[in-house]
Amino acid sequence: MNRLQDQGRALHKGGEYRQAIDFFDRAIGRATSVQLLDNRAACYEKLSELPSALKDAKAAISLHREDATGYLRAGRILVKMEKPAVALDIYTHGLKCIKHVGQGYELLKQAHKKVLDVVSPQNSVDPLTMLPRELAEIILEHLSFRERTNLSLVSKGWLQFIRSSPNLWSHLDLSEAQSRKKVRPEFISRAINTGRSKLRRASLSMLWDFDKTLKALVKQCPLEELVLLDCGLQGSNLVNTLKAAKHLKSFEFRQGTKIPDPDLTKIFDAISDRIETISVHVDEQKDGGKPGGVIKFDCICPNLTTLQARWVSTLRSGDLVAEAPERFPKIKSLAVLQRHSQTFARPGMRIDLAKCKDLTYLDLGTTVWSADTLTLPQSLTSLHLSIIGMPGPARYECFQALVDGAGVVDLPNLDEFSVVASGRQWFQVCLMLLWGSDHGQRIDPSTRPVSKLRTLSITNGGHEFNIVHITELTENPRLKSLEHLALRKAPGCDDDSIKWIIECWPMIRTLDLAGSGITGVGVREVAKLKNLEELVLDDCRSLGADAVAWAREQGLKVRYKMKSESGRGRRVRY
Repeated sequence: MNRLQDQGRALHKGGEYRQAIDFFDRAIGRATSVQLLDNRAACYEKLSELPSALKDAKAAISLHREDATGYLRAGRILVKMEKPAVALDIYTHGLKCIKHVGQGYELLKQAHKKVLDVVSPQNSVDPLTMLPRELAEIILEHLSFRERTNLSLVSKGWLQFIRSSPNLWSHLDLSEAQSRKKVRPEFISRAINTGRSKLRRASLSMLWDFDKTLKALVKQCPLEELVLLDCGLQGSNLVNTLKAAKHLKSFEFRQGTKIPDPDLTKIFDAISDRIETISVHVDEQKDGGKPGGVIKFDCICPNLTTLQARWVSTLRSGDLVAEAPERFPKIKSLAVLQRHSQTFARPGMRIDLAKCKDLTYLDLGTTVWSADTLTLPQSLTSLHLSIIGMPGPARYECFQALVDGAGVVDLPNLDEFSVVASGRQWFQVCLMLLWGSDHGQRIDPSTRPVSKLRTLSITNGGHEFNIVHITELTENPRLKSLEHLALRKAPGCDDDSIKWIIECWPMIRTLDLAGSGITGVGVREVAKLKNLEELVLDDCRSLGADAVAWAREQGLKVRYKMKSESGRGRRVRY
Protein backbone atom coordinates (compact mmCIF):
# COMPACT_ATOMS: atom_id res chain seq x y z
CA MET A 1 0.00 0.00 0.00
CA ASN A 2 2.86 2.37 0.85
CA ARG A 3 4.48 1.63 -2.53
CA LEU A 4 1.26 2.43 -4.39
CA GLN A 5 0.88 5.66 -2.39
CA ASP A 6 4.47 6.72 -3.16
CA GLN A 7 4.00 6.01 -6.89
CA GLY A 8 0.76 7.99 -6.90
CA ARG A 9 2.43 10.95 -5.21
CA ALA A 10 5.26 10.89 -7.71
CA LEU A 11 2.83 10.94 -10.63
CA HIS A 12 0.90 13.80 -8.95
CA LYS A 13 4.14 15.75 -8.59
CA GLY A 14 4.87 15.20 -12.28
CA GLY A 15 1.44 16.46 -13.29
CA GLU A 16 0.09 13.05 -14.38
CA TYR A 17 -3.06 13.31 -12.26
CA ARG A 18 -5.21 10.71 -14.02
CA GLN A 19 -2.55 8.01 -13.68
CA ALA A 20 -2.00 9.02 -10.05
CA ILE A 21 -5.71 8.50 -9.35
CA ASP A 22 -5.40 4.89 -10.57
CA PHE A 23 -2.66 4.15 -8.03
CA PHE A 24 -4.62 5.87 -5.24
CA ASP A 25 -7.72 3.87 -6.16
CA ARG A 26 -5.77 0.62 -5.78
CA ALA A 27 -4.28 1.72 -2.47
CA ILE A 28 -7.65 2.81 -1.08
CA GLY A 29 -9.13 -0.52 -2.14
CA ARG A 30 -6.60 -2.31 0.07
CA ALA A 31 -6.73 -0.02 3.15
CA THR A 32 -8.54 3.32 3.30
CA SER A 33 -6.85 6.19 5.14
CA VAL A 34 -7.33 9.94 5.51
CA GLN A 35 -4.08 10.65 3.62
CA LEU A 36 -5.00 8.44 0.66
CA LEU A 37 -8.42 10.07 0.36
CA ASP A 38 -6.83 13.52 0.60
CA ASN A 39 -4.24 12.58 -2.08
CA ARG A 40 -6.95 11.43 -4.48
CA ALA A 41 -9.03 14.54 -3.72
CA ALA A 42 -5.98 16.67 -4.60
CA CYS A 43 -5.76 14.96 -8.01
CA TYR A 44 -9.47 15.51 -8.69
CA GLU A 45 -9.03 19.14 -7.64
CA LYS A 46 -6.21 19.59 -10.18
CA LEU A 47 -8.44 18.05 -12.87
CA SER A 48 -11.26 20.49 -11.86
CA GLU A 49 -13.50 17.57 -10.94
CA LEU A 50 -14.61 19.36 -7.80
CA PRO A 51 -17.67 17.21 -6.86
CA SER A 52 -15.47 14.08 -6.81
CA ALA A 53 -12.84 15.92 -4.80
CA LEU A 54 -15.46 17.11 -2.30
CA LYS A 55 -16.79 13.56 -1.96
CA ASP A 56 -13.33 12.28 -0.97
CA ALA A 57 -12.86 15.18 1.47
CA LYS A 58 -16.15 14.36 3.18
CA ALA A 59 -15.19 10.69 3.31
CA ALA A 60 -11.94 11.71 5.04
CA ILE A 61 -13.93 13.69 7.63
CA SER A 62 -16.24 10.74 8.30
CA LEU A 63 -13.25 8.41 8.63
CA HIS A 64 -11.47 10.54 11.23
CA ARG A 65 -13.40 13.51 12.65
CA GLU A 66 -10.52 14.68 14.81
CA ASP A 67 -8.13 15.06 11.84
CA ALA A 68 -7.99 18.56 10.29
CA THR A 69 -7.00 17.22 6.84
CA GLY A 70 -10.52 16.51 5.57
CA TYR A 71 -11.90 19.84 6.83
CA LEU A 72 -9.11 21.80 5.16
CA ARG A 73 -9.59 20.04 1.83
CA ALA A 74 -13.39 20.30 1.88
CA GLY A 75 -13.32 24.01 2.76
CA ARG A 76 -10.81 24.80 0.00
CA ILE A 77 -12.91 22.96 -2.59
CA LEU A 78 -16.11 24.68 -1.48
CA VAL A 79 -14.44 28.07 -1.88
CA LYS A 80 -13.50 27.11 -5.46
CA MET A 81 -17.13 26.06 -5.99
CA GLU A 82 -18.12 29.60 -4.88
CA LYS A 83 -19.78 28.41 -1.69
CA PRO A 84 -17.87 30.35 0.99
CA ALA A 85 -20.72 30.24 3.50
CA VAL A 86 -20.77 26.42 3.38
CA ALA A 87 -16.98 26.38 3.63
CA LEU A 88 -17.22 28.54 6.74
CA ASP A 89 -19.62 26.03 8.28
CA ILE A 90 -17.20 23.20 7.53
CA TYR A 91 -14.31 25.08 9.12
CA THR A 92 -16.42 26.00 12.15
CA HIS A 93 -17.47 22.39 12.64
CA GLY A 94 -13.86 21.28 12.31
CA LEU A 95 -12.67 23.72 14.96
CA LYS A 96 -15.19 22.20 17.35
CA CYS A 97 -14.19 18.59 16.60
CA ILE A 98 -10.38 18.55 16.48
CA LYS A 99 -7.97 19.08 19.35
CA HIS A 100 -7.04 22.71 19.95
CA VAL A 101 -3.32 22.05 19.56
CA GLY A 102 -0.94 21.30 16.73
CA GLN A 103 -0.37 22.50 13.19
CA GLY A 104 -3.68 21.17 11.87
CA TYR A 105 -5.67 23.29 14.30
CA GLU A 106 -3.67 26.43 13.46
CA LEU A 107 -4.09 25.90 9.69
CA LEU A 108 -7.82 25.35 10.13
CA LYS A 109 -8.08 28.47 12.27
CA GLN A 110 -6.30 30.55 9.60
CA ALA A 111 -8.54 29.16 6.85
CA HIS A 112 -11.62 29.91 8.95
CA LYS A 113 -10.54 33.54 9.46
CA LYS A 114 -9.79 33.99 5.76
CA VAL A 115 -13.25 32.79 4.68
CA LEU A 116 -14.91 34.71 7.50
CA ASP A 117 -13.36 37.92 6.17
CA VAL A 118 -14.95 37.15 2.79
CA VAL A 119 -18.39 36.29 4.17
CA SER A 120 -18.37 39.09 6.77
CA PRO A 121 -16.03 41.81 5.47
CA GLN A 122 -14.21 44.14 7.82
CA ASN A 123 -16.51 47.06 7.05
CA SER A 124 -19.53 45.17 8.48
CA VAL A 125 -20.65 46.49 11.85
CA ASP A 126 -22.61 45.28 14.85
CA PRO A 127 -25.88 47.28 14.82
CA LEU A 128 -26.12 47.26 18.62
CA THR A 129 -22.78 49.09 18.82
CA MET A 130 -23.56 51.67 16.12
CA LEU A 131 -27.21 52.55 16.75
CA PRO A 132 -28.22 54.83 19.64
CA ARG A 133 -29.25 52.71 22.61
CA GLU A 134 -32.83 54.01 22.56
CA LEU A 135 -33.27 53.11 18.88
CA ALA A 136 -31.78 49.63 19.36
CA GLU A 137 -34.21 48.99 22.24
CA ILE A 138 -37.17 50.09 20.11
CA ILE A 139 -36.16 47.62 17.40
CA LEU A 140 -35.77 44.76 19.87
CA GLU A 141 -39.12 45.55 21.52
CA HIS A 142 -40.84 44.53 18.26
CA LEU A 143 -39.55 40.96 18.75
CA SER A 144 -41.19 38.34 20.94
CA PHE A 145 -39.74 37.60 24.35
CA ARG A 146 -38.44 34.23 23.15
CA GLU A 147 -36.79 35.82 20.11
CA ARG A 148 -35.02 38.33 22.32
CA THR A 149 -33.72 35.60 24.62
CA ASN A 150 -32.45 33.70 21.58
CA LEU A 151 -30.65 36.83 20.37
CA SER A 152 -28.73 36.95 23.62
CA LEU A 153 -26.85 33.87 22.34
CA VAL A 154 -25.41 35.76 19.35
CA SER A 155 -22.46 37.21 21.26
CA LYS A 156 -21.39 38.38 24.69
CA GLY A 157 -22.04 41.97 23.59
CA TRP A 158 -25.63 41.20 22.64
CA LEU A 159 -26.11 39.24 25.85
CA GLN A 160 -24.90 42.16 27.97
CA PHE A 161 -27.03 44.65 26.03
CA ILE A 162 -30.26 42.63 26.39
CA ARG A 163 -29.62 41.87 30.07
CA SER A 164 -28.95 45.53 30.82
CA SER A 165 -32.17 46.83 29.19
CA PRO A 166 -35.11 46.72 31.66
CA ASN A 167 -37.56 47.76 28.91
CA LEU A 168 -36.94 44.43 27.14
CA TRP A 169 -38.04 42.53 30.27
CA SER A 170 -41.31 44.36 30.95
CA HIS A 171 -43.25 41.22 29.91
CA LEU A 172 -41.99 37.89 31.21
CA ASP A 173 -43.62 35.87 28.43
CA LEU A 174 -43.19 32.13 28.84
CA SER A 175 -46.15 31.21 26.62
CA GLU A 176 -43.85 29.54 24.10
CA ALA A 177 -42.37 27.36 26.83
CA GLN A 178 -45.40 25.06 26.55
CA SER A 179 -44.44 21.53 25.41
CA ARG A 180 -40.79 22.47 25.90
CA LYS A 181 -38.38 21.97 28.79
CA LYS A 182 -39.35 23.53 32.09
CA VAL A 183 -38.07 27.03 32.77
CA ARG A 184 -35.29 27.01 35.34
CA PRO A 185 -35.29 29.25 38.44
CA GLU A 186 -31.99 30.87 37.37
CA PHE A 187 -33.63 32.36 34.29
CA ILE A 188 -36.58 33.71 36.31
CA SER A 189 -34.21 35.27 38.83
CA ARG A 190 -32.24 36.95 36.06
CA ALA A 191 -35.44 38.31 34.49
CA ILE A 192 -36.64 39.75 37.80
CA ASN A 193 -33.26 41.32 38.59
CA THR A 194 -33.15 42.91 35.14
CA GLY A 195 -36.75 44.05 34.85
CA ARG A 196 -37.45 45.16 38.42
CA SER A 197 -39.80 48.17 38.26
CA LYS A 198 -40.31 47.69 34.50
CA LEU A 199 -41.57 44.09 34.78
CA ARG A 200 -45.34 44.57 34.93
CA ARG A 201 -46.66 41.61 32.88
CA ALA A 202 -46.10 37.87 33.29
CA SER A 203 -47.37 34.92 31.25
CA LEU A 204 -46.31 31.83 33.20
CA SER A 205 -46.00 28.26 31.95
CA MET A 206 -43.83 25.17 32.51
CA LEU A 207 -42.10 26.39 35.68
CA TRP A 208 -39.90 24.31 37.96
CA ASP A 209 -41.30 26.02 41.06
CA PHE A 210 -44.51 27.96 40.42
CA ASP A 211 -45.12 29.15 43.99
CA LYS A 212 -41.60 30.47 44.45
CA THR A 213 -41.63 32.21 41.07
CA LEU A 214 -44.95 33.98 41.58
CA LYS A 215 -44.02 35.09 45.12
CA ALA A 216 -40.78 36.59 43.81
CA LEU A 217 -42.61 38.41 41.00
CA VAL A 218 -45.20 39.86 43.36
CA LYS A 219 -42.59 40.88 45.93
CA GLN A 220 -39.95 42.35 43.60
CA CYS A 221 -42.00 43.76 40.68
CA PRO A 222 -45.13 45.96 40.37
CA LEU A 223 -47.00 43.13 38.61
CA GLU A 224 -50.14 44.42 36.84
CA GLU A 225 -51.03 41.59 34.43
CA LEU A 226 -50.85 37.86 35.19
CA VAL A 227 -51.65 34.99 32.80
CA LEU A 228 -51.45 31.35 33.94
CA LEU A 229 -51.14 28.97 31.00
CA ASP A 230 -49.88 25.51 31.90
CA CYS A 231 -49.35 25.72 35.64
CA GLY A 232 -51.23 22.65 36.86
CA LEU A 233 -53.39 22.50 39.99
CA GLN A 234 -53.27 25.64 42.14
CA GLY A 235 -54.96 26.34 45.45
CA SER A 236 -54.57 28.25 48.70
CA ASN A 237 -50.94 29.26 48.00
CA LEU A 238 -52.09 31.13 44.90
CA VAL A 239 -54.82 32.87 46.91
CA ASN A 240 -52.35 34.07 49.55
CA THR A 241 -49.86 35.27 46.93
CA LEU A 242 -52.43 37.26 44.95
CA LYS A 243 -53.61 38.96 48.11
CA ALA A 244 -50.18 40.61 48.24
CA ALA A 245 -50.29 41.66 44.57
CA LYS A 246 -51.32 45.24 45.26
CA HIS A 247 -50.75 46.39 41.68
CA LEU A 248 -52.61 43.55 39.92
CA LYS A 249 -55.17 44.79 37.37
CA SER A 250 -55.56 41.82 35.01
CA PHE A 251 -55.87 38.11 35.89
CA GLU A 252 -56.30 35.30 33.36
CA PHE A 253 -55.99 31.53 33.43
CA ARG A 254 -56.62 28.98 30.71
CA GLN A 255 -56.85 25.22 30.29
CA GLY A 256 -53.76 23.60 31.75
CA THR A 257 -54.23 25.52 34.98
CA LYS A 258 -56.86 24.22 37.40
CA ILE A 259 -58.14 26.17 40.40
CA PRO A 260 -60.80 24.62 42.66
CA ASP A 261 -64.05 26.59 42.75
CA PRO A 262 -63.77 27.68 46.42
CA ASP A 263 -60.22 28.96 45.87
CA LEU A 264 -61.28 30.74 42.69
CA THR A 265 -64.01 32.54 44.62
CA LYS A 266 -61.44 33.52 47.29
CA ILE A 267 -59.16 34.90 44.58
CA PHE A 268 -61.93 37.11 43.24
CA ASP A 269 -62.61 38.35 46.76
CA ALA A 270 -58.94 39.10 47.33
CA ILE A 271 -58.45 41.16 44.19
CA SER A 272 -61.94 42.65 43.79
CA ASP A 273 -60.98 46.17 44.87
CA ARG A 274 -58.33 46.65 42.16
CA ILE A 275 -58.99 44.18 39.34
CA GLU A 276 -59.96 45.55 35.91
CA THR A 277 -59.80 42.45 33.67
CA ILE A 278 -60.70 38.82 34.43
CA SER A 279 -60.47 36.05 31.84
CA VAL A 280 -61.32 32.50 32.91
CA HIS A 281 -61.36 29.34 30.80
CA VAL A 282 -62.77 26.59 33.02
CA ASP A 283 -62.47 22.94 32.02
CA GLU A 284 -65.72 21.66 30.53
CA GLN A 285 -65.88 18.72 32.91
CA LYS A 286 -64.11 17.76 36.08
CA ASP A 287 -63.21 14.35 37.41
CA GLY A 288 -66.09 11.92 37.44
CA GLY A 289 -67.77 13.50 34.41
CA LYS A 290 -69.82 15.95 36.48
CA PRO A 291 -70.29 19.48 35.17
CA GLY A 292 -67.90 21.90 36.81
CA GLY A 293 -66.63 25.43 36.63
CA VAL A 294 -68.99 27.25 38.98
CA ILE A 295 -67.84 30.85 38.66
CA LYS A 296 -69.29 32.55 41.68
CA PHE A 297 -68.98 36.25 42.42
CA ASP A 298 -70.00 37.15 45.93
CA CYS A 299 -68.15 40.44 45.78
CA ILE A 300 -68.43 43.75 43.98
CA CYS A 301 -65.65 44.65 41.55
CA PRO A 302 -65.98 48.45 41.24
CA ASN A 303 -63.20 48.80 38.63
CA LEU A 304 -63.84 45.70 36.48
CA THR A 305 -64.18 46.61 32.80
CA THR A 306 -63.58 43.25 31.07
CA LEU A 307 -64.92 39.81 32.02
CA GLN A 308 -64.50 36.66 29.90
CA ALA A 309 -65.85 33.37 31.25
CA ARG A 310 -65.86 30.34 28.94
CA TRP A 311 -67.42 26.91 29.60
CA VAL A 312 -68.94 28.03 32.87
CA SER A 313 -71.44 26.01 34.89
CA THR A 314 -74.99 26.05 33.57
CA LEU A 315 -76.34 26.76 37.05
CA ARG A 316 -74.45 30.02 37.36
CA SER A 317 -73.88 31.41 33.85
CA GLY A 318 -77.23 33.19 33.69
CA ASP A 319 -76.80 34.47 37.24
CA LEU A 320 -73.35 35.75 36.35
CA VAL A 321 -74.77 37.91 33.56
CA ALA A 322 -77.83 38.95 35.55
CA GLU A 323 -75.65 40.18 38.42
CA ALA A 324 -73.33 42.15 36.14
CA PRO A 325 -75.03 45.58 36.55
CA GLU A 326 -74.77 45.44 40.35
CA ARG A 327 -71.43 43.69 40.76
CA PHE A 328 -69.56 45.26 37.81
CA PRO A 329 -70.84 48.84 37.45
CA LYS A 330 -68.04 49.84 35.03
CA ILE A 331 -68.21 46.75 32.80
CA LYS A 332 -67.40 47.47 29.13
CA SER A 333 -66.74 44.00 27.70
CA LEU A 334 -68.65 40.88 28.77
CA ALA A 335 -68.29 37.36 27.32
CA VAL A 336 -70.03 34.36 28.91
CA LEU A 337 -70.14 31.06 27.01
CA GLN A 338 -71.66 27.94 28.50
CA ARG A 339 -71.91 24.32 27.43
CA HIS A 340 -74.04 24.20 24.30
CA SER A 341 -76.35 21.45 25.51
CA GLN A 342 -77.53 23.29 28.59
CA THR A 343 -79.84 26.17 29.45
CA PHE A 344 -78.50 29.64 30.11
CA ALA A 345 -81.36 31.18 32.07
CA ARG A 346 -83.93 29.71 34.44
CA PRO A 347 -87.64 30.11 33.63
CA GLY A 348 -88.80 33.50 34.85
CA MET A 349 -85.28 34.92 35.12
CA ARG A 350 -84.85 38.52 33.99
CA ILE A 351 -81.47 39.76 32.77
CA ASP A 352 -81.51 43.53 32.38
CA LEU A 353 -78.20 44.63 30.88
CA ALA A 354 -79.69 47.99 29.95
CA LYS A 355 -78.38 49.17 33.31
CA CYS A 356 -74.80 48.64 32.09
CA LYS A 357 -74.39 52.10 30.59
CA ASP A 358 -70.75 51.53 29.53
CA LEU A 359 -71.16 48.06 28.00
CA THR A 360 -69.96 48.08 24.38
CA TYR A 361 -68.99 44.43 23.73
CA LEU A 362 -71.25 41.45 24.50
CA ASP A 363 -70.62 37.80 23.61
CA LEU A 364 -73.18 35.27 24.85
CA GLY A 365 -73.48 31.55 24.28
CA THR A 366 -77.02 31.58 25.48
CA THR A 367 -80.56 30.31 25.63
CA VAL A 368 -83.33 32.68 26.73
CA TRP A 369 -86.83 31.66 27.80
CA SER A 370 -89.06 34.58 27.02
CA ALA A 371 -89.15 38.00 25.41
CA ASP A 372 -88.47 39.79 28.69
CA THR A 373 -85.57 37.56 29.79
CA LEU A 374 -82.80 39.63 28.20
CA THR A 375 -82.64 43.37 27.66
CA LEU A 376 -79.62 44.91 25.93
CA PRO A 377 -78.08 48.34 26.56
CA GLN A 378 -78.15 51.11 23.96
CA SER A 379 -74.37 51.53 24.30
CA LEU A 380 -73.56 48.21 22.54
CA THR A 381 -71.28 48.47 19.51
CA SER A 382 -70.38 44.76 19.16
CA LEU A 383 -72.84 41.88 19.70
CA HIS A 384 -72.04 38.16 19.34
CA LEU A 385 -74.69 35.47 19.88
CA SER A 386 -74.10 31.73 19.81
CA ILE A 387 -77.34 29.73 19.96
CA ILE A 388 -76.74 26.11 19.01
CA GLY A 389 -77.07 22.64 20.49
CA MET A 390 -80.79 22.81 21.29
CA PRO A 391 -83.92 21.61 19.42
CA GLY A 392 -85.12 23.66 16.47
CA PRO A 393 -88.35 25.06 18.05
CA ALA A 394 -86.47 26.15 21.20
CA ARG A 395 -83.81 27.83 19.06
CA TYR A 396 -86.45 29.71 17.12
CA GLU A 397 -88.18 30.82 20.32
CA CYS A 398 -84.83 32.04 21.60
CA PHE A 399 -84.34 34.24 18.53
CA GLN A 400 -87.94 35.40 18.65
CA ALA A 401 -87.45 36.42 22.29
CA LEU A 402 -84.36 38.40 21.35
CA VAL A 403 -86.26 40.15 18.60
CA ASP A 404 -89.25 41.04 20.77
CA GLY A 405 -87.31 41.78 23.94
CA ALA A 406 -83.74 42.91 23.28
CA GLY A 407 -84.39 44.19 19.80
CA VAL A 408 -81.04 44.27 17.99
CA VAL A 409 -82.67 46.69 15.61
CA ASP A 410 -83.07 49.16 18.50
CA LEU A 411 -79.33 49.37 19.19
CA PRO A 412 -78.37 52.76 17.71
CA ASN A 413 -74.59 52.31 18.12
CA LEU A 414 -74.25 48.72 16.88
CA ASP A 415 -71.26 48.38 14.56
CA GLU A 416 -70.57 44.61 14.60
CA PHE A 417 -73.08 41.75 14.70
CA SER A 418 -72.21 38.05 14.77
CA VAL A 419 -74.58 35.06 14.99
CA VAL A 420 -73.77 31.36 15.26
CA ALA A 421 -76.90 29.24 14.81
CA SER A 422 -78.18 26.15 13.05
CA GLY A 423 -81.38 24.65 11.71
CA ARG A 424 -83.85 25.33 8.92
CA GLN A 425 -85.05 28.66 10.29
CA TRP A 426 -81.62 30.08 11.07
CA PHE A 427 -81.60 32.74 8.36
CA GLN A 428 -85.15 33.91 8.89
CA VAL A 429 -84.54 34.68 12.54
CA CYS A 430 -81.27 36.41 11.67
CA LEU A 431 -83.21 38.69 9.37
CA MET A 432 -85.75 39.29 12.09
CA LEU A 433 -82.98 40.43 14.41
CA LEU A 434 -81.82 42.93 11.80
CA TRP A 435 -85.19 44.05 10.40
CA GLY A 436 -87.56 43.98 13.34
CA SER A 437 -90.18 41.60 14.69
CA ASP A 438 -91.24 40.34 11.24
CA HIS A 439 -90.80 41.08 7.53
CA GLY A 440 -94.07 42.98 7.47
CA GLN A 441 -92.74 45.71 9.75
CA ARG A 442 -89.41 46.57 8.23
CA ILE A 443 -87.30 49.50 9.28
CA ASP A 444 -88.14 52.84 7.80
CA PRO A 445 -84.86 54.83 7.95
CA SER A 446 -86.73 58.10 7.52
CA THR A 447 -88.71 57.63 10.74
CA ARG A 448 -86.44 55.32 12.69
CA PRO A 449 -82.68 56.02 12.43
CA VAL A 450 -80.50 52.92 12.59
CA SER A 451 -76.77 52.42 12.93
CA LYS A 452 -74.70 51.34 9.96
CA LEU A 453 -73.11 47.95 10.53
CA ARG A 454 -69.53 47.59 9.30
CA THR A 455 -69.21 43.89 10.25
CA LEU A 456 -71.73 41.08 9.81
CA SER A 457 -70.96 37.42 10.50
CA ILE A 458 -73.43 34.54 10.09
CA THR A 459 -72.24 30.97 10.75
CA ASN A 460 -73.93 27.57 10.26
CA GLY A 461 -76.10 28.58 7.36
CA GLY A 462 -76.78 25.21 5.80
CA HIS A 463 -77.77 24.09 2.31
CA GLU A 464 -80.97 26.15 2.19
CA PHE A 465 -79.01 29.37 1.81
CA ASN A 466 -79.47 30.84 -1.66
CA ILE A 467 -79.54 34.06 -3.66
CA VAL A 468 -82.94 35.05 -2.21
CA HIS A 469 -81.37 35.31 1.22
CA ILE A 470 -78.58 37.47 -0.14
CA THR A 471 -81.17 39.77 -1.71
CA GLU A 472 -82.97 40.18 1.62
CA LEU A 473 -79.69 41.06 3.30
CA THR A 474 -78.76 43.64 0.70
CA GLU A 475 -82.11 45.42 1.12
CA ASN A 476 -81.47 46.07 4.80
CA PRO A 477 -80.70 49.78 5.37
CA ARG A 478 -78.29 49.13 8.22
CA LEU A 479 -76.03 47.03 5.94
CA LYS A 480 -75.43 49.66 3.26
CA SER A 481 -71.93 50.50 4.54
CA LEU A 482 -70.77 46.93 5.17
CA GLU A 483 -66.98 46.42 5.09
CA HIS A 484 -66.51 42.95 6.65
CA LEU A 485 -68.82 40.08 5.71
CA ALA A 486 -68.71 36.43 6.80
CA LEU A 487 -71.17 33.80 5.52
CA ARG A 488 -69.72 30.57 6.89
CA LYS A 489 -70.87 26.98 6.37
CA ALA A 490 -73.36 27.86 3.64
CA PRO A 491 -72.85 25.50 0.66
CA GLY A 492 -75.87 27.14 -0.99
CA CYS A 493 -73.92 30.39 -1.33
CA ASP A 494 -72.80 29.93 -4.95
CA ASP A 495 -71.31 32.07 -7.71
CA ASP A 496 -74.63 33.80 -8.43
CA SER A 497 -74.84 34.86 -4.79
CA ILE A 498 -71.27 36.15 -4.99
CA LYS A 499 -72.22 38.43 -7.90
CA TRP A 500 -74.99 40.00 -5.79
CA ILE A 501 -72.55 40.54 -2.94
CA ILE A 502 -70.14 42.36 -5.24
CA GLU A 503 -72.82 44.58 -6.75
CA CYS A 504 -74.47 45.52 -3.45
CA TRP A 505 -71.41 45.88 -1.21
CA PRO A 506 -68.58 47.28 -3.35
CA MET A 507 -66.75 48.64 -0.26
CA ILE A 508 -66.10 45.22 1.30
CA ARG A 509 -62.54 44.82 2.62
CA THR A 510 -62.68 41.28 4.05
CA LEU A 511 -64.90 38.45 2.83
CA ASP A 512 -65.21 35.11 4.63
CA LEU A 513 -66.92 32.41 2.53
CA ALA A 514 -65.63 29.35 4.40
CA GLY A 515 -67.68 26.27 3.55
CA SER A 516 -69.52 27.98 0.69
CA GLY A 517 -70.17 26.70 -2.83
CA ILE A 518 -67.90 29.22 -4.55
CA THR A 519 -65.88 28.10 -7.60
CA GLY A 520 -63.03 29.62 -9.58
CA VAL A 521 -65.55 31.74 -11.49
CA GLY A 522 -66.75 33.30 -8.25
CA VAL A 523 -63.18 33.99 -7.15
CA ARG A 524 -62.55 35.95 -10.34
CA GLU A 525 -65.68 37.98 -9.66
CA VAL A 526 -64.62 38.66 -6.07
CA ALA A 527 -61.22 39.89 -7.26
CA LYS A 528 -63.00 42.79 -8.99
CA LEU A 529 -63.68 44.40 -5.60
CA LYS A 530 -61.26 47.32 -5.47
CA ASN A 531 -61.07 47.54 -1.67
CA LEU A 532 -60.89 43.80 -0.98
CA GLU A 533 -57.83 42.90 1.12
CA GLU A 534 -58.52 39.45 2.57
CA LEU A 535 -60.48 36.43 1.34
CA VAL A 536 -61.22 33.31 3.44
CA LEU A 537 -62.00 30.15 1.44
CA ASP A 538 -61.57 27.35 4.00
CA ASP A 539 -63.42 24.11 3.21
CA CYS A 540 -64.75 25.31 -0.16
CA ARG A 541 -65.06 21.90 -1.80
CA SER A 542 -65.95 23.20 -5.27
CA LEU A 543 -62.80 25.33 -5.48
CA GLY A 544 -59.45 24.36 -6.97
CA ALA A 545 -55.99 25.39 -5.81
CA ASP A 546 -55.28 27.09 -9.15
CA ALA A 547 -58.01 29.67 -8.51
CA VAL A 548 -56.53 30.37 -5.07
CA ALA A 549 -53.06 30.82 -6.57
CA TRP A 550 -54.49 33.22 -9.16
CA ALA A 551 -56.19 35.30 -6.45
CA ARG A 552 -52.92 35.59 -4.56
CA GLU A 553 -51.19 36.76 -7.70
CA GLN A 554 -53.70 39.61 -7.81
CA GLY A 555 -52.40 40.82 -4.44
CA LEU A 556 -55.15 39.36 -2.24
CA LYS A 557 -54.42 37.74 1.11
CA VAL A 558 -56.15 34.36 0.79
CA ARG A 559 -56.62 31.73 3.50
CA TYR A 560 -57.37 28.29 2.11
CA LYS A 561 -57.39 25.22 4.38
CA MET A 562 -59.32 22.03 3.85
CA LYS A 563 -60.50 19.77 6.66
CA SER A 564 -59.88 16.11 6.06
CA GLU A 565 -63.12 14.35 5.13
CA SER A 566 -62.05 11.35 7.21
CA GLY A 567 -61.85 13.53 10.29
CA ARG A 568 -58.27 12.44 10.95
CA GLY A 569 -56.64 15.81 10.64
CA ARG A 570 -56.23 18.61 8.15
CA ARG A 571 -55.14 18.70 4.57
CA VAL A 572 -53.61 22.10 4.01
CA ARG A 573 -53.25 23.64 0.57
CA TYR A 574 -50.77 26.44 0.01
